[in-house]
Amino acid sequence: KMSKTTSRVAPPARRAAAGKGVVGKEDPEVEREFRAAVDFITNGPKSGDAPKLEISDAQRLKFYGLFKQSTEGVNKTKQPGALQLVNRAKWNSWNALGNKSKDDARREYVSALTSLQSNWRALSGFTPANNNSTNTNKSGGIPLINRSTPSKPT
Repeated sequence: KMSKTTSRVAPPARRAAAGKGVVGKEDPEVEREFRAAVDFITNGPKSGDAPKLEISDAQRLKFYGLFKQSTEGVNKTKQPGALQLVNRAKWNSWNALGNKSKDDARREYVSALTSLQSNWRALSGFTPANNNSTNTNKSGGIPLINRSTPSKPT
């Protein structure tokens, strides 16, 4: 016979709402900047004369946890055994982020990199989308469409 004692679990929508922004539309610009930051940490600066960023083990673990949270979301994996020191340290770093949203983790990743290397964007060649030549109106930053020249069918 099965026991009648069952744990009560909130419906998925309620669990997600309690996750402090876990559910919702992700910001593509935050994603783009995050990807550039990951590339910078992984491959170093685009400029050949700048040295690759040196990161301590503690910083590396922080970046690992933020990366996992940014790409996979909340840690739902089983904790590695106590003798698996490296895997357990990685798991702890990721798990410590709790219900932080993917975008918040991405922002924190970029912020952590910026605190270590304030000019990483210039060294990586990253240009924020709001620095492009798109015209915007003054009432809300909505891109304007230039209709002065009609497009010709090709």
